[in-house]
Amino acid sequence: MFLFSGCKDFPLTEKELQSLWHMARDRSNMPDDDVAMRCVSADEIQRLNKEYRNKDAPTNILTFSYAPEGEHDIALCLEVARSEAHARAIAIRDYVALLVVHGLLHVCGMDHEESKESEITMQEKEREVLLACGFVSSALSDVY
Repeated sequence: MFLFSGCKDFPLTEKELQSLWHMARDRSNMPDDDVAMRCVSADEIQRLNKEYRNKDAPTNILTFSYAPEGEHDIALCLEVARSEAHARAIAIRDYVALLVVHGLLHVCGMDHEESKESEITMQEKEREVLLACGFVSSALSDVY
């Protein structure tokens, strides 16, 4: 089950978020675990990033999984996402969809930090899920 605590001016609909979750899950052979996503401020995500990743800087998205319970939390910072999308000249809707899929693939057990091969595999899976959900635009190819 995917739960979203809405945030002001979020560029994706609940239906689009559910579609991204189902597609990421189905293409990763993942059970329907409980996933809760919420928007957080730049200060909050920086605190979380420092506490859990020892990186004292804001980031766009963080995923937390609690094994073996099958429960996961995703924290997304729309402020950071907007800034990054603007810097890359990408529509915020497309960029947030990419970030959400990125976080969901972490929920599904993928980790781009393990090796170059795992990074490439995760990027390919992100594109696959986005395309299947109608989100791929030519601008997203510039992210990689």
